[in-house]
Amino acid sequence: MDLDNRKFARFKASPRLQAFLQANDSALKTEGIVLNVSQGGAYILAPSIPFETATVRFVLEDSTISKQCRRVDPHLAQAQGMAVEFTDILAAEELEHLMDTEVPF
Repeated sequence: MDLDNRKFARFKASPRLQAFLQANDSALKTEGIVLNVSQGGAYILAPSIPFETATVRFVLEDSTISKQCRRVDPHLAQAQGMAVEFTDILAAEELEHLMDTEVPF
């Protein structure tokens, strides 16, 4: 994948931003720290679970942002991270809440 041709710019996630993932097709769920985020997706450092679609919730100090998503990378049982693509892109205001405004990616 050519990183310069990404559809959306990536940003470092806000420090200690938590994400909770619940598979839509099973009872599987996982949680972890968001490493980076864009309007189109995120990379979450969490134990990998197999899913086609899921709901991801980002928990902020004063609110929660929920998005439907699908996996970008294949499920690997021992993986400690996963890339997700949002079904509907984040609004600019949502992205601003999730990204680290102090440090560019």
